[in-house]
Amino acid sequence: MKRHLAFILLTTLSALPLVAHDFEVKTNSGQALFFNITDSAKNEVALTYDGSIANTQRRYFAGSLELPAQVRHNGTVYQITAIGTKAFSGDTLLTSVELPLGLKEIGEFAFEGCTSLKRVIFPGNEVKIETGAFFRCEALSQVTLGSDWNNVNLKVFRWSKQLKTITIPAKMKHITGMPFLASLERINVDENNATFASVDGVLYNRDTTQLLSCPRAFSGELIVPDSTRSIRWQALAKSRRLTAITLPAGLQSLSFREFAQLDSLQTITMKADQPIPTAVGNGQPVFLLQVANQSVSLVVNKKALKNFTTALVSTPGNYTEIKANLPQGENEELAELPYNIDEQAALKASRVVGIKETKSKK
Repeated sequence: MKRHLAFILLTTLSALPLVAHDFEVKTNSGQALFFNITDSAKNEVALTYDGSIANTQRRYFAGSLELPAQVRHNGTVYQITAIGTKAFSGDTLLTSVELPLGLKEIGEFAFEGCTSLKRVIFPGNEVKIETGAFFRCEALSQVTLGSDWNNVNLKVFRWSKQLKTITIPAKMKHITGMPFLASLERINVDENNATFASVDGVLYNRDTTQLLSCPRAFSGELIVPDSTRSIRWQALAKSRRLTAITLPAGLQSLSFREFAQLDSLQTITMKADQPIPTAVGNGQPVFLLQVANQSVSLVVNKKALKNFTTALVSTPGNYTEIKANLPQGENEELAELPYNIDEQAALKASRVVGIKETKSKK
């Protein structure tokens, strides 16, 4: 009998609607916002969805949404500090969202499947963005980062097919995940930023002595400034639309594998009179360039032609990275990892071309 009653009670409870929110508030435009109280002592709430996430009849958001920093319920003012897990999941008619000042966190898959979402404006303060927050947001084309942000992992926007330009604010000090943005054509940097600079849409450190990252969808010719001394490991590795690159005379650090995947690359121009070590072979530093195909030409000053053709190594075998070319903290592990270079992978001396001089356009 007890089992029978338990089964009836369970069946009855499962038939009741599941309510995921504590209260709702209407916006000025008449759309309903749903909230869970996360800290009653501090009067903090998280924005959530209507009813059960599995309920196909739940209310969705549409158009542009400007979220307030605070909401009032039963005489109490609450601060919105979080966008809850799956809060906007499946809102295919949501096109723009402006997030409120004081927001601390965007939960997992908060905007997943918002296929019409084109614009996201973040608050000035830093916001923690959880896994998959913008999963399948393919239309996202405008992202405004907060003015006081110190770091950002751009990987969170990797599902976008329309995000072609992004601007780094003045206080930003750490940027990761840029190679995950397949459609990014250029990255801009606020002129007051003390850490980074942008030259023709490519990311450098402030004094342009190091090329940090080239956008994946950057196309055509890249002319690296004369001030640049090093190219960060894999800074160019994903930029497969590059057709030509000019490297300055003062360049001191370059990985032999930097051009390995650039199948559109036709010309590498080196302005130096002497080649630099790019790899280690048989325990010795060597000048080696791995290329995606043998149509690539290496262009150098005519007076330096012999220096380059003599030094260029194209012998098949295992080669390792030079420790100084690698990111700090990863030098030992990566430097010891051998890479097999076959006959077709290494640029050959016959592909080196000498011209009278190579002038920089910068």
